Amino acid sequence: MTALSPIPLFLFVAALYRHAVAKRRRFLLMSLGLMALSGAVVLLLFDWRSTQPDRIVFDRGGDLYVVAIDGSRTIRLTSMPARQSVPAASFDGHTIAFVRKSQASSFGDIWTMHADGTHRTRLTHGGKDWSPSWSPSGQTIYFIRYANGPDGPCGSIFRVRANGRNLERVIGASHFHSFELPAVSPDGRRIAFDDWDGCSGGTSAPRLRVIDTSGRPTTDLGQLPRNGYYPNPEHDSSAWSPDGNRIAFLLNGRLTIANRDGSDVRSIARSPTIADAWTHPAWSQDGDWLAVVDQTGSLFVLHPDGTGLRRVTQTGWWGTAPAWLPTPR
Repeated sequence: MTALSPIPLFLFVAALYRHAVAKRRRFLLMSLGLMALSGAVVLLLFDWRSTQPDRIVFDRGGDLYVVAIDGSRTIRLTSMPARQSVPAASFDGHTIAFVRKSQASSFGDIWTMHADGTHRTRLTHGGKDWSPSWSPSGQTIYFIRYANGPDGPCGSIFRVRANGRNLERVIGASHFHSFELPAVSPDGRRIAFDDWDGCSGGTSAPRLRVIDTSGRPTTDLGQLPRNGYYPNPEHDSSAWSPDGNRIAFLLNGRLTIANRDGSDVRSIARSPTIADAWTHPAWSQDGDWLAVVDQTGSLFVLHPDGTGLRRVTQTGWWGTAPAWLPTPR
């Protein structure tokens, strides 16, 4: 056997070393490239989340849509024969509760879906429910359930877990009264709602009330002037500010704001005007904006001081209820 000379052996080992170094360098560069790409994707997603306009969910023609508040784009979330109405967005922005009903029915059942319109889940049955409102935890949905009364369907406040379990009544309306449009406070401890002194319209009129989640009255809105039934002005359609210190509502159809105790009542917009108690305002997550629909069906946004009023889109009818969709957390 002929022995290898020292020089060729050295060159062979050196070649192996250079090959290993080059391979390691290519792997390192590839890894750095993937890390840079991943970082770019993360930054892109962060930038998209942080710069996208706020969105509002609303119903148009029996289906649900989401629109950017600058009006730049509108996305249809549902498309089906049954009608989808009165959407309510969870506080974390991931889920939308809504009512699905037949074309001929006045009320329906409570459903939920993801904010992109997928994963629709039915929570209640019987076709007698309306107006969902989320607890801040996202675990409970409050809503109105109707039963036949002496002068028409009368509403009581119920709640159900977001998984469809533990259905129970919170408070029932007294004789010839109907409760409407529950609004859960940001701390989850109180519910504002409309109390009508009749179930079928006509000469009935609403006032605003607040209870705790056990159904007991609170002192909230106790200083609200003339908050009673006819001949007092109509107070209805309440919405809590995100900090819980103010309540927006309709005073004879005009968008109004008061402190939580009912003091410092201010009408914030001469227009739009909403002459419909089924339609309530909606606050943005940061408290800088309110969304409201006027008598023509136009969706507007404005600041709580009445400035910045601008039209976002046409909903199709004046009875729609907008819901501010928070950026998902």
